[in-house]
Amino acid sequence: MCKLFQIADRARATRGRKKARCALPMQSSTATALYREISGGASPGLDGALRPFAKVRPSEATPSKPSRITTTMLINGCGRSGTHALVALLRRQGISALHEGHGREATVGWPYVGRLGGSWKEYWPMSNQPHGNDVHDPIFKVHRHPLKAIKSIAYGLTSSGACRNPSERRWDARAWRCATRFVPLPVPQPAIEAQETCNLGHHARLRLALHYWVKWNLLGDRWATHSFSVETTTAGDILTHWCSYCQKSQTCQCPPSAIAALQSNQTDRSRGERVRARKGHGKVKGAPLRWNTLSAIDANMTRVARLLATEYGYSIDVVEPTTQNA
Repeated sequence: MCKLFQIADRARATRGRKKARCALPMQSSTATALYREISGGASPGLDGALRPFAKVRPSEATPSKPSRITTTMLINGCGRSGTHALVALLRRQGISALHEGHGREATVGWPYVGRLGGSWKEYWPMSNQPHGNDVHDPIFKVHRHPLKAIKSIAYGLTSSGACRNPSERRWDARAWRCATRFVPLPVPQPAIEAQETCNLGHHARLRLALHYWVKWNLLGDRWATHSFSVETTTAGDILTHWCSYCQKSQTCQCPPSAIAALQSNQTDRSRGERVRARKGHGKVKGAPLRWNTLSAIDANMTRVARLLATEYGYSIDVVEPTTQNA
């Protein structure tokens, strides 16, 4: 299940193997190779990328950047891929999870795929943001079918998935500012600074969303110890992988709340519960997005997206109906 990212640091990989096989970072090998090929032999945004939330000794922390050494699970992935719904799912199981903030037991949010020193509040101005030297282990990554996710991102990389009012337009620009901190994206910097990213044309927004979906997933895959599809994962799947990982790696501790949820006399239906769309979400917006539409906008990046979709277990011919939203 866990695959070594070939260009990752060899010493880190060797140390990881001694502890636990699944402690190693994963990769999307075929898609990564194609991305490298179409990028002229390099992997922009991936080469040299460091693990998010580097583990530091308490003595290395500074008063301005204290280290919260309690290890918590991190779930990241693309925006508009169900992170809000995942937090709600975990909370229904008794897990203390927080969306886009440092959770007591689980931190869930799309921005947290790369290394960032200091506080995330500089790039994501919300309360209770993680510190760059917080400890997160394991790191799980969620993904959503690319045609569904890219269409949603193009409408708005916001909590509501829209660009209708000043607040949504402001947060869309903030989101692209955060994303371009880690991966190169085809978005004009002046549009970000003027908070006018929502004013980009439809094809420009689709191309931007396509590049973001591909590059964010590749970067997330580099450090994820487990990844899953938001359309099919269950509460039991997440909790089982969490506790199993900690038991094998000895680098974290499965919290009592997760153990209790797994050991309690809950019904199989509860253990098999999936994410639920938030109120007002899950409604179909316009015609379905098709691969030929994306190919006409950017053929090479669409090839990488199709490969990733296949590696994630999605059908690239038929998009299954779903109501999952971020």
